[in-house]
Amino acid sequence: MKNNTNIQVPNKYQGMIAEVDFEGKAMGYWAYTEKGFYFPSTGCHTGHEDTQAELLKVIREVKPCNCEECTEEEVLVEEENEEEEETATENVEPKATASVRVAGKKFEYKITLPDGGEATRKSDKSDYRFAVIGYKNPTEKDKDEHWTVFSFHSRKDLAEKSREYNRISFMSNLTIVEIPEIEEMKKANAQKVTFEKKDTVWYASNGMSIRAKFFPTQGYSVRNVDGEEIDFVSEINVAKNIIKQA
Repeated sequence: MKNNTNIQVPNKYQGMIAEVDFEGKAMGYWAYTEKGFYFPSTGCHTGHEDTQAELLKVIREVKPCNCEECTEEEVLVEEENEEEEETATENVEPKATASVRVAGKKFEYKITLPDGGEATRKSDKSDYRFAVIGYKNPTEKDKDEHWTVFSFHSRKDLAEKSREYNRISFMSNLTIVEIPEIEEMKKANAQKVTFEKKDTVWYASNGMSIRAKFFPTQGYSVRNVDGEEIDFVSEINVAKNIIKQA
């Protein structure tokens, strides 16, 4: 188990957890399960909380998982020919993929489903970063079955919404796909960053900040979400642009 935090994970859970990480104050604490396990609170293999104590509680609730991703078996096929003996690669089901393009004044997100089908969505929003694809199984109340796609702005957004609605846990064959960020999305997202000034500090909506300094040199200290200085410039507008382009 890889642990990048001060969280003391009990030995009984270490074989079930692949990694525990801290992604800064804005993103919080994360845990990722080993293959064959999941977190009931999120319904997937990723857990997220704002504090170490809360994440440890999520880790203590880890359970075995029997989704397709966790139960698939590796199938090796050996082939012989006159020149050499080759070993075929793992027999893997087609994977879901994601792409995005500019469509007029909107962004068109396209998800290629595991069965080869496609799901598209046009939106004014430029900051969708993850999609969760799941297969809706038939129930007594709802006989319909089909692929369903949920879109999220971040892993934090994914964890919070799946925990709040608990809707993803009703799906099978769950797959998380990262949506690539194209240049037009970066420009649009940069324009959305806002600043709130308190005394000599400008707090950015993306978790970064700018602090005015007067000694030994007058200027502006640009800081990342962890409060670490990443640049020092003489003009406030230059500092803001650095954050917008981060």
